[in-house]
Order: sequence, then C-alpha cells, then structure tokens
Amino acid sequence: MSPSIPLSTSPALFSVDGLAGVIFLINLVITLIGAIIACNSERLVRAIGGLIVCFIGVAGLYYYLNSPFVAMMQVLIYVGAVAVTISFAIMLAAPEEQKKTGRGGPLIGPLGFATAALVTGGFQCLP
Repeated sequence: MSPSIPLSTSPALFSVDGLAGVIFLINLVITLIGAIIACNSERLVRAIGGLIVCFIGVAGLYYYLNSPFVAMMQVLIYVGAVAVTISFAIMLAAPEEQKKTGRGGPLIGPLGFATAALVTGGFQCLP
C-alpha cells in the first residue's frame, strides 16, 4: 500500500511559501496605505510622502516578482527623480490662498453622470 497524500495542503505560516505570502501581503498593504495617504491628504507635502511610500511599495512588489532591476529603477526614477521634482515644484510655487468653494447648482450631479455615461458609451463603440 502506498501512503495517502492529502489532496489539498495549505502552506504553514512559518514555511517558505507561507512567509512569501506574508511578505507579499505586507508589500501590498504598504502600497495601498501610501496610495490612500497620497489621495486623501489635505496638504501637498503629505501627499508627496504618501506617493513616495506607494512607489516604494510598488518597488517591493517588483522585487517580489523576481525583477530586482525593475525594482531598483522604480526607486531611482520614481522616488529619486519624479517625487523629488514634484516636491521641489510644490516648495517653489507660491502658497495658495484659501479658495471659497461653494456648492454647485442642482444640475451638477445629473450633468456629470450624463457626461460620464456618454463617455463610457463612446468607449463601448470603439473597435
């Protein structure tokens, strides 16, 4: 008789496959937290910080996918050049006065929805 092999085995947490999954989830959480900070922050400097964290998380995902060169280029180009250039542009720009944003008219919501529906319908017709 041959020993029976279980059909479905899930990797233990402290095995190589289990730790690889944990590292992937940590990279994913870092990327998502950076993206949320970049999109929802009130101050531009904090948004740039969130963008940098998001770029570093994406570089970690590239490294996880066995592409260390692409991960290093992500860090060098996006974090080292693009994010620093954006931060210099923000620091050199004149500070904005507080804008008084009021509520739009009653047609703003339906008009925006109709425009989005027309654009989406137009994209459906493309070959």
